Amino acid sequence: MFKVATEESNGVAPDCSHCGFHRHLLPAHLGSEMDLSWGRVVSLCNVPPSVPFGPTTYNLVVAGSRCVAVPGWSGWLSENHQWIPARRQEDAMSRTLAYIHTVPSLVPLFDELSKELLPEEAEVFHIADEVLLKVVISQGGLSPFIYRRVAEHVAAAEVAGASVVQLTCSSISPCVEVVRWLASVPVLKVDEPMVDEAIAMGRRIGIVATAATTLGPTADLVRTRATVAGKDVQIESVLCHGAYEALLAGEMGTHDRIVRDCLQGLLLRSDVVILAQASMARVVAGISAHEQKVPILTSPRSAVLRAARVLAGEAV
Repeated sequence: MFKVATEESNGVAPDCSHCGFHRHLLPAHLGSEMDLSWGRVVSLCNVPPSVPFGPTTYNLVVAGSRCVAVPGWSGWLSENHQWIPARRQEDAMSRTLAYIHTVPSLVPLFDELSKELLPEEAEVFHIADEVLLKVVISQGGLSPFIYRRVAEHVAAAEVAGASVVQLTCSSISPCVEVVRWLASVPVLKVDEPMVDEAIAMGRRIGIVATAATTLGPTADLVRTRATVAGKDVQIESVLCHGAYEALLAGEMGTHDRIVRDCLQGLLLRSDVVILAQASMARVVAGISAHEQKVPILTSPRSAVLRAARVLAGEAV
């Protein structure tokens, strides 16, 4: 718990005593104590008209050990300080899916899957931002900058008419837990349907990734979803050293070979294997039925199938 400052001094906005973020907080929250559980919106603040992009509303959102400010959506704070988005009627009737990528080369793959799996009337557009994954890898994980940037992309997707937003990178999947509090449209993790499928298949779950920053979030998601399902799982994670660098260099043959080599032993020790990143899905086609001792699951197809159901009105 933390306490919001109770008064302004010399025209300076009261601080959030959790992170010292200077903004004008809603009067109703001055002097109040708020729960700082991860992803909870703790207050609203107004940005002065003098800023370059003009008057707007920002939300303070808990992200790790501090608060971050992200662009505001229309809505209100409930009595227990949770953000309740106001969904527009026209949004409820639209069928537009926005993808947010950290690897631009995935755009054609998700375009193909969208044509195959989405309703004919559905529209699709893409937001590709390589900076996201580069910063996650360089910093060794998520940071307030990443949460803020993902939130900004989701906000932009909403303004562009998206009725559902699909992230396609497992490294930034945890951001969904924060952005869901703010967005007035469903925001989906790419790996959640795949993980649920793996948990239903067996207890020993292998995870393969080319980026170290993906292994932790994917393993955490498996544990969380297994708990929800009431299942006990055993996880073995393997990092494909050098594969991500080969991907960035455009050396797809080298990338695929490294991933295949890492899979060999894991297939013998697992009931099911998860390829943690959407960019790894291409490797499965090169593995023979003889080599594939157990199911190998990839995220793109299952994610798009779930997005299709959500577009059709299924609750997240």
